[in-house]
This record gives sequence, C-alpha cells and structure tokens, in this order.
Amino acid sequence: CRRTPRTPHRRGGGPALAKKTVQYNLEEAYEGLYDDIVARIEGLHLAHYSLEAYKLDESQQDDFELGREQALVGIFKSRFLKRLESSVDAFRISIRRALEFIKTFETYLDDERLLDSASFHHAMRALEQEGDDDSAIPTSRADELDAEEEAKQVLAGLPTLDMDQYNVRALRTALHEDVEALTDIWYRIKDIRADQDEKLQRLKQLLREDLRSQKVLIFTYYKDTARYL
Repeated sequence: CRRTPRTPHRRGGGPALAKKTVQYNLEEAYEGLYDDIVARIEGLHLAHYSLEAYKLDESQQDDFELGREQALVGIFKSRFLKRLESSVDAFRISIRRALEFIKTFETYLDDERLLDSASFHHAMRALEQEGDDDSAIPTSRADELDAEEEAKQVLAGLPTLDMDQYNVRALRTALHEDVEALTDIWYRIKDIRADQDEKLQRLKQLLREDLRSQKVLIFTYYKDTARYL
C-alpha cells in the first residue's frame, strides 16, 4: 500500500509518494502450513508438462524439448509459489485448477489422447457458470467436457499418444503422486477464512489505522487476489 500525502510536491507538480514497508507473517496466513506447502510444491513432478522424460528409449529423447519441458516445470512451480504469497484465495484457485487438470489429463490418457493445458482451459469455459461451487473436491471434468458440444469441438483435435514409446507406469505413478500432494494441500487450505488470513487482516488494520481517511491504491499481480480483496 502507498499513502499519497498532500505535501510535499514533486518537481512535476504531482504529490510525492510516501512508501512504507508493512510486515506480516505469511506462516500465520496459512495457519502454520507454509513451509510444508512450499516443500510439497517443490517436490511436484508435473509429468504432464515433461512427457519427453518418460520416453522408454532415451536415444529418442529430444534434448531441446527435454530442456524446454524442464524449464516449463520450473516456471509452473514458481507460479504456484507466487500465487501462494499473493493471497490464500489465489493459491486455493490454483490448486483446484491443477487438480482438475491432472485428473482430467489422466482420464484422457486412458483413451491414449494427450490433453494440453491450453485446450483444457479453453474447453472449460463452456462449463464454467455463475455459482459454481469452488469448495467442492476437484475431480476429472472429462465426462462433462465430452457431454458439452462446444467443449467437444475444442478437444476434437487432441493428439494421440503412442503408449508403446513411453514408460506409462512411471508416468502414471508421477501423476498419482502429484494428485496426492495437491489433494493434501487442498484439504489444508480450502477452509481458511478471511478472518484467519493474517496478511489480509494486516492490510485491513493498516487501512483502519495508518491510512484511515487517505486515498489508497492497492496493486496486485493476480486478478483472483483483487477479487478476494
């Protein structure tokens, strides 16, 4: 948060910005679970983003693709952690979406079809409606997607996966372990209320006290956090 006092003025004529660092306890925001959550996120396989590593014949692995996928896995882990620090709700939404995607990926894998994240989220727009229960246990959405004509059209061009070329057992094990880790996180954070969120309460205290009656701009990178606030 930044408070904008009436004086002094900058050379350009506008008011100067008074910056203030506000301390809060992120561990308390997640009810003492922060370190364990971080460890679980860092331990994710995210095998659905690194299929090249599961090819049975290593000589057939594309080194460039392997490196690209490893970088992608790192980016997604970093994104989880950034949303974790942004707000309880942004992180909760990320975990729910990740579980839905992995479980749906597994379902289509049974049909030897390769679901990618972009197609999944595009198809999901046909299902999402006002009033969806975000607190429900995340499950595979494959049956719903297959029953919705618009979603079916989006997914009609999914490539097939030659199962003979991949270590499917190892791939499924990695997917299952990620589902277990993310489900554990989900159950730990799904019921954290706003009045239990230390970071949010610190912000509210700041607005009530130091910044009372002031004009305040609150910046956040994620729109989910903005909606939460």
